Amino acid sequence: MQRQASNLLKNFVLLRLNKTIGNEVLLRIFKGKIILMSFVSFLLLCIMATAQASEEQKQDVFCSEELPLIIVGSGLAGHAAAADAYRALSQLRNKAPARGSIVVLEKEDSFGGNSMKATSGINGALSEFQTEQKIEDSLEDFKECVFETKINPKDVMYSYTDKHGEKANELVTVLTESSGDAVNWLRHEFGLEMTSISQCGGHSHPRTHRPPSGPAGTMIVKAVHSRLQDLVDFRYKCEVKELLIDDETKTVIGVKYLDKSNADKPETKILRGGAVILASGGYANDHTSDSLLNRYSLMHENELPTTNGPFATGDGVKMASKIGANLIDMSAIQIHPTGFIDPKKPNERTKFLAPEALRGCGGILINNNGLRFVDELDLRSKVVDKEREQQKKSAISSNERSNEPFRILLNEEAANKFGPNLGFYIKMG
Repeated sequence: MQRQASNLLKNFVLLRLNKTIGNEVLLRIFKGKIILMSFVSFLLLCIMATAQASEEQKQDVFCSEELPLIIVGSGLAGHAAAADAYRALSQLRNKAPARGSIVVLEKEDSFGGNSMKATSGINGALSEFQTEQKIEDSLEDFKECVFETKINPKDVMYSYTDKHGEKANELVTVLTESSGDAVNWLRHEFGLEMTSISQCGGHSHPRTHRPPSGPAGTMIVKAVHSRLQDLVDFRYKCEVKELLIDDETKTVIGVKYLDKSNADKPETKILRGGAVILASGGYANDHTSDSLLNRYSLMHENELPTTNGPFATGDGVKMASKIGANLIDMSAIQIHPTGFIDPKKPNERTKFLAPEALRGCGGILINNNGLRFVDELDLRSKVVDKEREQQKKSAISSNERSNEPFRILLNEEAANKFGPNLGFYIKMG
């Protein structure tokens, strides 16, 4: 196994990941207000049932023990929202909230979503872990890395910054300035030691944190869930279909969902709440009749395989749009440069991600001739462009692209730096 790890050679394929400037969040609630703080990249949309009420009404409604806070989705966004909401409600009510005060509705039969698949970790500048390892970083450098994404016109991740000026700057400020605290939060609240820190693509310093053993996403979500499972009402196989609106106030007052816990007799139910948070993920695997992926794909991203689970169909985006939510940057569908190919199923539409950390730890990309052709730590969009150039060079026709795989090569030092998780990927090949 050690010999395998020291010369790891894997095939991979381009993957699509849909991302927006919206991010997974830490939810802060003070005096009835809901403030969204950036955590890691995932779509989150918050719609308050009391959006048009007075400050006093907001606090009364949200704090009402008869009306729960409803969270749609149980990935890291949903869990982070539930954890901080529980803390905030405890402070507001001066007692521990009843279990039914926070309800998480999950359409799958288990929690986690795509967050469980994350391996490379979470980005954070000026974290305690960086300080302890004497890693120099700054918030300004992190901000520059975020804005640098705009340089490549094909990378539309932050087109919002071009359209909305200072508002966009505020979002980037929240994302970067809250990032270190988000990583520290995982340590202090859940005992997670994010001591493996890599410099991944598009970053100027090592700031991508993960635990030294085990997949980052799985460990983080499970740690948060273990703390919440007896405090929060998690309901599985409950697919939210509609946001309920009060006809007079035009505010969200709850949800309609399909309870599929009894497979033989699914039941439509209504749940009223003081606030609704949509943490229901993206649409990178949306091949439904009203596919957002097909609608907004600009560069044939809908033709690429994905690592996203079958649940990533943009449900929350669609529901919010139906009640008048303004959608932005919907074509910000980012392509990830590396994903593993199963030799037995080379055309499978769902792939395992070849995580960024493989390159962050020193892995190099080589073409079919064994030649390195790109700076592996460049922006994802630029790495993808270089890969496509290689595909055209090896194609039979100038109008086509070759399907020959690329490979990622790690020496023993890089393999050891990646850590024991490498064994999982070795077994795949």
